[in-house]
Amino acid sequence: MGIPMADHDMLEAEVKEVIIDLLGREELRDIIDSDVRLSGEAVGLDSLDIIELVQALEDRYNIDMNISDAAAREALGTIHGIADYITAAGRVADSGSRAGSSQ
Repeated sequence: MGIPMADHDMLEAEVKEVIIDLLGREELRDIIDSDVRLSGEAVGLDSLDIIELVQALEDRYNIDMNISDAAAREALGTIHGIADYITAAGRVADSGSRAGSSQ
């Protein structure tokens, strides 16, 4: 089914802000779009940045993002991928809480 495009766009904008705040690099605001590789030359996230980003995303969106998981590592490649991962993780958490509340 998917989420409405406006909601996904808003989530991508939030993730972009998390990255800019984390790195303290305002100039990225004009460089980063949804599909720019975050570990590429434009942004240049290193392994420590990735760990800090994962912690920030987990805290902000109340998700578990295990970077040893291939899907999580792939998602961390772009803002679009991160937004998709957060959306999917939210659906899993929502369905789990509904399943638990029906008992």
